[in-house]
Amino acid sequence: MHEFRFDTDPSNSHTHRLVGYTDYMFGIGSLHFHFYCGTTSYLTHTHYFTGTTGLPIKTSRGHIHKMQGYVETNNYHKHKYSNFTFEDCAYNTDKISKVRESYI
Repeated sequence: MHEFRFDTDPSNSHTHRLVGYTDYMFGIGSLHFHFYCGTTSYLTHTHYFTGTTGLPIKTSRGHIHKMQGYVETNNYHKHKYSNFTFEDCAYNTDKISKVRESYI
């Protein structure tokens, strides 16, 4: 599980902030990826987003994943995003539950 927090590219004279945690991991070791999804709002409209991370990129304290795509079109526009997760956050469901509880 990894945390993410970054802004989309501008569109329609504004940006959105994508914040959340990756979900389930599929694969093992250096051959795994995560699913993610969420919502992001600005003034009078909301965009949904969902995707699959890239494979792990090794860092000095663990690894990160690339996240890229587009939020759902709404209010006649959409936003592109491209950034990385933070390093490892949790490896088992007990830790994930505790992290999610502190996030909510």
